[in-house]
Amino acid sequence: MRNSRILLKEAKGMVSKETWASSVLYPYDPNLPLYKRIPTQIYTKFCLSQISNYFVDFKAREFTATATRIYMEVSASLNKGNRSNLVDYMTHPNVEIAKISQKHGKELPFKIFNDIKTANIVYARISSETEDNSALVNFAHVTVKIDNLDENGQTHSQTVVFERRLDNKLKESWKICFIEDLN
Repeated sequence: MRNSRILLKEAKGMVSKETWASSVLYPYDPNLPLYKRIPTQIYTKFCLSQISNYFVDFKAREFTATATRIYMEVSASLNKGNRSNLVDYMTHPNVEIAKISQKHGKELPFKIFNDIKTANIVYARISSETEDNSALVNFAHVTVKIDNLDENGQTHSQTVVFERRLDNKLKESWKICFIEDLN
């Protein structure tokens, strides 16, 4: 079962990080010791090659540009207050959280910045909702570490997980499913 397809409860207070994440909790740990980081990097390279086998339009070297574009589209939509565009760029639980936060006048449990300094792929995996290995229930996850600049010029690091269903081979449909601040 996927950890995060949790039904959102409409509440006066905001929900915790575990509730708003849509696919995978804590996908990347930058504090891993070296002996654990090397197998993770090997697994990431393997998964990136598998993902490029699944999708015609996926190129690992160009994915950071795609990730940056999606992140900036979400930033522009949130800054304009246009929540309807979020459906194209974020998974359903995150869109629901945006609607709930707007309804109750609360802040989102994640921060979206307007300026990106750098973006790098740090982790990739293929996961499944069920034990079935069909493409209908499998997802590709690519974790990108993004260094953002705030209004004061300070750098803030985030890990952003992008998700795509494996049965959707031709249309580029990566969506943000998890954002975690590292600072």
